[in-house]
Amino acid sequence: MKIAVNARLLFGNQLEGVARYTHEINRRLVQLRPQDEFLFCFDRPFLDQYIYGSNVSGKVIFPAARHPILWYTWFEWVLPGILRRWKADVFISQDAHLPLRSKVPTLLTVHDLAYAHYPDQVPLSVRMFYQRYVPKFIRKAEVITAVSQYTKTDILDKIPEVEKEIHVIPNGKPQSWEPLSGDEKDIALKKWSSGKPFFCTLGSIHPRKNILGTIEAFNLFKEKYKTEHELLIIGRMAWQSSPVQKAISQSPYKTCIHMMGFQPNESVREILGASDALLFLSFFEGFGVPLLEAMQLDVPLVYSDQSSLPEVAGAAGIPVDPNDQAAAAEAMHLVLKEDIRRKFSLEAKARLEKYDWDQSARQVSNLIDQYFS
Repeated sequence: MKIAVNARLLFGNQLEGVARYTHEINRRLVQLRPQDEFLFCFDRPFLDQYIYGSNVSGKVIFPAARHPILWYTWFEWVLPGILRRWKADVFISQDAHLPLRSKVPTLLTVHDLAYAHYPDQVPLSVRMFYQRYVPKFIRKAEVITAVSQYTKTDILDKIPEVEKEIHVIPNGKPQSWEPLSGDEKDIALKKWSSGKPFFCTLGSIHPRKNILGTIEAFNLFKEKYKTEHELLIIGRMAWQSSPVQKAISQSPYKTCIHMMGFQPNESVREILGASDALLFLSFFEGFGVPLLEAMQLDVPLVYSDQSSLPEVAGAAGIPVDPNDQAAAAEAMHLVLKEDIRRKFSLEAKARLEKYDWDQSARQVSNLIDQYFS
């Protein structure tokens, strides 16, 4: 079988979100299907590390598609000819885009429909593109996968004319990560917070992540409980992030709040693993990968009770209304109690069994056999 893959997001050495999902699934898929031939379709020069086996060829297809007009050009005017000439049997796309003009059947993964819930937080050109084309992409795809039951339900609610089955294939835990030892925690505390205990939040900085609410909850926690805790905010600045910097500058505890920027995986493991809890108060997520990362490191959660997050976290932390900063502050206090932490640790170990990249890749491979062989 000849399998073409949308590899646009596989660039650079540090992958996030959809790019990480694309990487983890496809590198396993290549190994699971050595008899098949893969064509990875990039839109810029790529690193050899993303050619996962001898049965993979990489092709750079211009233009670099980083804007709605160029998305349309790449998917509708350039990619269909490539797929036709290569005689692809199936096209796999894990970023919810596909070529409407192509006759090659597609397996499409949808991570979320955030644009439909928070349209004002998406640039106008991107919002217009998503509103017009994402429903068309979903209706055209021969096979649809979603990363969570919440996203599956959301698709059926927002695009009710979708009649085909939607298969839930979730993200996996970071298998190489282990909880920090006592000595590792001591070293990490000295390195990242001058030895003081801290909470952390993880993810790119934009309004849906509710960093403003997280800062306010931290302010209330500090005011009431007078601890030495600090707040470390890990993530790149995405969009509409200037209010976060303003909130920090106006906080009475501004010297205790630290913007860490984007961090490589090993640094994320150190910071998250040494924290007293992950604060993940997002208004909306299609999945919530940082929850798995924290659970893998045996770090308890204070998390939003919205969208997919209760589905992923379950009883491995304390769910709160993301608009209720006082409740979040109380949860931050409760999560420091040893008996509660032990309870969350046991629950996390059980939940992590559900989230395995090898299992998810096998599910994708089985769908290929079921629908395209």
